[in-house]
Amino acid sequence: MSANALTVDVTGTAANGVEVRGGTTTIGADSHISSAQGGGLVTSGSDATINFSGTAAQRNSIFSSGLSPDGNGCYQHAKYRYYG
Repeated sequence: MSANALTVDVTGTAANGVEVRGGTTTIGADSHISSAQGGGLVTSGSDATINFSGTAAQRNSIFSSGLSPDGNGCYQHAKYRYYG
């Protein structure tokens, strides 16, 4: 998936804003991700990557209340590439 000016706002219990389970996702400038009860950006799997890049004129934002537990009760950890 690739997107610019993406807005995601989720409020459900343990709902993640964007979750990538494999491959690479690129979220470009002027994107805003918000998760009231889950992770803002979450990757699952060793080959999952999120590129999250804004610009000086079109900044990105992430709001996250925390990372969601996986099926084993462990917390998922994400790889972030954040550029403004």
